[in-house]
Amino acid sequence: MNNINNIKVSVIVPIYNAGGRLRQCLDSILSQTLKEIEVICVLDCPTDGSDKVVEEYANKYSRIIVIKNQTNLHIGESRNVGISRAKGEYLIFSDHDDISLPAMYEDMYNVGILNNADMILGVPEYTYPNPADNETYFF
Repeated sequence: MNNINNIKVSVIVPIYNAGGRLRQCLDSILSQTLKEIEVICVLDCPTDGSDKVVEEYANKYSRIIVIKNQTNLHIGESRNVGISRAKGEYLIFSDHDDISLPAMYEDMYNVGILNNADMILGVPEYTYPNPADNETYFF
């Protein structure tokens, strides 16, 4: 059960066979400087134990809401399932292997409020094991 009264951001994370980066992803969401968030994890029938990791986190953090799809709906429909449960002023889609900088959600939220924006788009920065391969891509 979520005990946050004023949810500013709902983070929707569809999860299917997330592998080794799931914990980093969840840790980066939970360590955001913006605390008025809910984390909606949509389990899309994973077979690699990702569901166990999510349940472990949900037992530890009340801000995590777990939804279990009955069949594999893939990422788009899983996001829609998360949207149907979201209570935040803004939505953030995080893939299960995304790692967010600590102030990312607060910065984006503040830009949205300041500009009365309907949507704010974050720019991904990909980090690779070999630092020489690191680049920022603008879409």
